[in-house]
Amino acid sequence: MNTTTQKKMPVAEFRRECDRLLRKVGDFHACCSADELAHWKIMSLRVIEEVEKMTCARATALDLETRAQAIVSVRKYLDAADQRIDEYNARSAKKAEAPPRIRSALRLIQGGKLH
Repeated sequence: MNTTTQKKMPVAEFRRECDRLLRKVGDFHACCSADELAHWKIMSLRVIEEVEKMTCARATALDLETRAQAIVSVRKYLDAADQRIDEYNARSAKKAEAPPRIRSALRLIQGGKLH
């Protein structure tokens, strides 16, 4: 099968797929580690690829504009993801370089006297 073929679908499914792509923006903000962001990037690229291939004979101009805006929005966050991954990696490296904290031993105190 040719990878450049466009996927034809009903307008309701077209809109759902556009919404799915827009939800990726919210998913970006939920990522809290470099690994999660890397996975988000992979999944977002897959969804963009699928959405770009979609065609719908009944899609309105608003539907097509929504799809275009969703693609632009997610691509903007894809660019920001690299910077955020670098920040997470730098933070992890800084933690790894720091000397381990030495915790003092606990002492039992009964009735105000040290034992």
